[in-house]
Amino acid sequence: MIETLRERMDALDRRLLALVNGRAALACRIAEEKRARGMPLHAPGREAAILRRVRSRNRGPLGKAAVERIFRCILVESRALAAKKSIT
Repeated sequence: MIETLRERMDALDRRLLALVNGRAALACRIAEEKRARGMPLHAPGREAAILRRVRSRNRGPLGKAAVERIFRCILVESRALAAKKSIT
């Protein structure tokens, strides 16, 4: 039973990793488009809206604060990656 649950968890981890990296890749593409248009890379209003949306859609078992912390990390790391790619 535990082994089966762990296998399912490992599969979810693989999917999460693919999704997070896919999101980061899109953030880089958006940053490229913003640079081409002379737009600022950071969009605090957009990030705030994302955090509000995930908090409101969360049904647990993680609490809203935990989900927000996770997504805030994803946003920060995606922004850092996009900014780094703009230098090179």
